[in-house]
Amino acid sequence: MKGGAAIEQIGRAKAVAFDKTGTITFGTPFAERIASVDSTSSDDLLYKAGCIEQLSSHGVARAITRLAMDKFPRLELPSNFKESPGSGVEGDLGSEHIAIGSKRFIESVIGKDPFEEYPSKRLIGYESQGRLVAFITITNKLCGSTFLLTRFGEEFQP
Repeated sequence: MKGGAAIEQIGRAKAVAFDKTGTITFGTPFAERIASVDSTSSDDLLYKAGCIEQLSSHGVARAITRLAMDKFPRLELPSNFKESPGSGVEGDLGSEHIAIGSKRFIESVIGKDPFEEYPSKRLIGYESQGRLVAFITITNKLCGSTFLLTRFGEEFQP
């Protein structure tokens, strides 16, 4: 904004909408649930995701870590941790390589479409419901996903 006229016009506004994360929302996503797409238990996925995500400062990572720490009092520190800002994280727990992130990030990590064996529409369909979906792979195999929501401010309920 430039000039005093623009600032004066804001004073007469009856409604304002911002297109910026955290302006209308609290900006604190919370992990709604962890879902397995194979025989890996949801608890195992949550533990492994929490171990990897605890080294990231991203809001999604903090939400997953909070959920994991509520259930598991001690999370193992991963080795070879790598963060791709805005896309995902990866690291090693023992002999397993764990990657968590967007579909595109997971494709780049494992070098193929992670949904070859699973119906992606079922998982990705959650995004159209206002959920952010982070996919979880263990040693290059899609094992599950976490569904996250963002809390809205009380006066900005959708």
